[in-house]
Amino acid sequence: MKNLKLYFAILSICMFCSVQAQAVTLSIGDADGFGYGKAEGFVGVDKAPAERAGDRAILDMGDLLPDLNGNGFLGAGGGDDFDNQSAAEKEDTGESSGQKWTDVSLSESCDESPGLADDAVFVFRFDAPVAGETDYGRDHFINLVHGDYDVDPMTIEIEGKVVDLVGNQDPIKDGFISRAYATVSWDDMKDGEIVVNVVAPNEPYVAFDYILLDVTPLSIPNPNPTTMFNLLLND
Repeated sequence: MKNLKLYFAILSICMFCSVQAQAVTLSIGDADGFGYGKAEGFVGVDKAPAERAGDRAILDMGDLLPDLNGNGFLGAGGGDDFDNQSAAEKEDTGESSGQKWTDVSLSESCDESPGLADDAVFVFRFDAPVAGETDYGRDHFINLVHGDYDVDPMTIEIEGKVVDLVGNQDPIKDGFISRAYATVSWDDMKDGEIVVNVVAPNEPYVAFDYILLDVTPLSIPNPNPTTMFNLLLND
């Protein structure tokens, strides 16, 4: 009897773990600092290291995209275009799609760019959550990590509906990297597909590291005082 009880106890734990694992967490593109990693040896427009938060292994919120030509500005046509895509990102194959819009500068002057930010479309495909799974019946979130968004407006459409992006900050400096997120309603999750269109008709140069569909939003901390001081000091 003890063995039977132990068997059912283990079975219950395994079933619980299996259900837990079904939560929808999908990333289009890699969290790899726009393909730069920590960007060692690269500087921002202020000549200070591009990675300045000091507590991460990759470029992320609060850092700056590298100023590749060193002219103190970041933008299209000035030698700041980059292409750090992997072969898989360029081919953009897989169940979900949109990797081709990541790890590359989206600008008219970038020969490797698939288009401008306003053309970007990300499509998440997944098994829709069912009753008993941890995220069944719950709203989800689209999370973005982007750099050099500094021309209004930029927002996104989810399933054809314009939604508010939470966390988009006024850029402290040219090339500033931010995080933002928007809510995906449970009703939109039910068919196992989420289509995200970027709406940025006036943005000539921007880059995306990755876009994440998850049951929780990315944290958007205020840059630490040291980072803020260094950003302003090197202005």
